[in-house]
Amino acid sequence: MIPPRIIPIFLPYQGCRQRCIFCNERITTGQSTATLSEEAFKKAVAPYFEGRKPKNGRVQIAFYGGTFTGMAEKEQI
Repeated sequence: MIPPRIIPIFLPYQGCRQRCIFCNERITTGQSTATLSEEAFKKAVAPYFEGRKPKNGRVQIAFYGGTFTGMAEKEQI
């Protein structure tokens, strides 16, 4: 089975109510905060749809960092 192409989107500290002692997303991502506007999202995703298509045609967007479900519903959408 061919895995899907995964598009990583980093949302450091988004939805976090506190900073965990073991977590340093600034070092991991090079960002201190995530400001992902619709325009920035489209710009981040666009390169993955240029050029070759994945062999199985599947593409997934994966959100890393923070607590996605801790974000406001409007931000999640």
